[in-house]
Amino acid sequence: MSDPEFDDEALAELREDLEDEFDTFVATFLNALDEGVAAMLRAAADADFASVSETAHGLKGTAGYLGAVALVTRLTELQRDARDATDATSIQAQIDAITALSSRLRDHLSSAGT
Repeated sequence: MSDPEFDDEALAELREDLEDEFDTFVATFLNALDEGVAAMLRAAADADFASVSETAHGLKGTAGYLGAVALVTRLTELQRDARDATDATSIQAQIDAITALSSRLRDHLSSAGT
């Protein structure tokens, strides 16, 4: 049974396209994701919601290439919501949800042989 959080066909296609570079691509993205989440948390704490929105935007494209459907959805919502935010509480809650999805993505990639 496939997991609705992940598009395994997109992941397989990316693996085929990148061949030997796939593992490096994944490792680079996971590192950028960790850094992006940390940056968004700092920006939210400083009420710099424009930076939160920009960072979310920057991460969602690559997450899409990896077939991380739920993560892309959350990043899109955060990008939109951060543009109009006036309070860090809801933004931080969304970033926490992205952190949880990041963990599940790591698990999924690990179980997929990445």
